[in-house]
Amino acid sequence: MIINLKKTEGLEFKKIECSKEFKKEKNISVDLNFWKVNKNEILKSNNKNIGIIINSDQSLNDIIEHLKLFKMICINFLTFKDGRPFTLARKLRELYNFNELIRASGHILPDQSIFLIRSGFDSFEIKDEQTKYWEEFIKNDVGLYYQKVYT
Repeated sequence: MIINLKKTEGLEFKKIECSKEFKKEKNISVDLNFWKVNKNEILKSNNKNIGIIINSDQSLNDIIEHLKLFKMICINFLTFKDGRPFTLARKLRELYNFNELIRASGHILPDQSIFLIRSGFDSFEIKDEQTKYWEEFIKNDVGLYYQKVYT
């Protein structure tokens, strides 16, 4: 289940893992390893909406040069205790001025939703059975924070 805070309905990304699928789909997402191997082919196709999936232990260095190409960057939390994705999202927003979707996936908890939103995430990939809890947490955010946000 995807929860989007931005109004981007209709922009669903299909994760592909082989180049045959790449040719069939219009809105695709690829992981960083697929990107590294097939980057030239992906760059040639200008009629696709492309998302990329990176794990929390991977660097942005391999995609920075082509950030404008991506309509979505999904950062996969390898563990809920990992804080690196918060930093990656903040860098994408503040340092690189990335204004498209930043999605959190993997080991994320509803309790983290406020911190995810404040660090730049605007989309969450969660299990269907968690939808109710996530929507409640996001709806009940009263705007009371202990830390200042630097924007």
